[in-house]
Amino acid sequence: MLGSIYFMQEQGFFSENSNTSSIKIEDACFNFNTVSVLRDVSLNVEAGQSLALLGPSGCGKTTLLRSIAGLEKLKTGTISINNRVVSSSNTFVPPEDRRVGMVFQDGALFPHLSVAENVRFGLTNNPGRDNRVKNVLDMVGLAAMADRSPDNLSGGERQRVALARALAPEPSVLLLDEPFASLDASMRVQLRTEVRQLLGNLNITSLFVTHDQGEAFVLGDQIAVMKEGQILQVGEPNSIYEQPIDPWVAQFVGEANMLTGSTDNQRVITSLGAVPLSTQLDCAAGSSVDVLLRPECLEIQSGGNWLVSSVEFYGHDSMYQLKGDENKTLQVRSFTNLNYQTGDYVSVRYVGPPTIAYQSINS
Repeated sequence: MLGSIYFMQEQGFFSENSNTSSIKIEDACFNFNTVSVLRDVSLNVEAGQSLALLGPSGCGKTTLLRSIAGLEKLKTGTISINNRVVSSSNTFVPPEDRRVGMVFQDGALFPHLSVAENVRFGLTNNPGRDNRVKNVLDMVGLAAMADRSPDNLSGGERQRVALARALAPEPSVLLLDEPFASLDASMRVQLRTEVRQLLGNLNITSLFVTHDQGEAFVLGDQIAVMKEGQILQVGEPNSIYEQPIDPWVAQFVGEANMLTGSTDNQRVITSLGAVPLSTQLDCAAGSSVDVLLRPECLEIQSGGNWLVSSVEFYGHDSMYQLKGDENKTLQVRSFTNLNYQTGDYVSVRYVGPPTIAYQSINS
């Protein structure tokens, strides 16, 4: 599909989308029977921005997406698209009038229609729609498969058809609900990279739902982390990873070691030595805190009191699981060709940049 993107750039298919819209959600609440699914959710997505909505299964991500699309109606709160209220206590704009495209997890293609007929389905009956179908199929690299049945396509190809169908009516907002979840690992990586570049070139506002941290980092200009119906933190990927708002976010967006120590100005004194902090903690010197140590920021050396309990080799790196005194555990990611084996004893030191700490729940 990347080749098709480059070709269409050269031919002038991509122009700045003046109809790209912002999304604003204020105090959104949604209940399913007696269960609170969304709780006072507020979120802004700027025009042309890609936002990844990241959270565990069942946290309300898909419900929020469907509410933006108009497939669910909020209990309370407001949703605006391009400063136009589409959902509130006294307003509800139907889905077909919101100029929102949606790509579902399973593609949701019509099996009795061809690829081209699936893409054409949402277009008004005007003389230019066949050209529009051809253009969007070119865009996703499937022009040669226009007459095929969806049953004769691979999973990745079906998702490209679903994307083409969502883009065909030229929506101002595109919503994607875990569109790569059913694909194998290599296809998922390839397709998410291509889709990210395509949507960036189209300058379309997009909101991706995912529970995969790596996918969120690739797809989102911004990431909104969600838990139990609430937005916990919104920020750029590096900010979410390096400055998570609490230990739960720290552990959800990547591997994380939380090690208890005591504060000393801009440092935490731990069993591994002094660890520098990126922000001053609002607590007295000597207070007990839990400091965030990413596995890639730790270094191991021969000899010490940490036992190597397991080694996971990934080719480009290795993950060491360590056990220490009082049942302490650490994960260490090494990008060098170390030769430590299960049963070896090692020492550990912190070699990363200034990090973040949280007041210990036991203090």
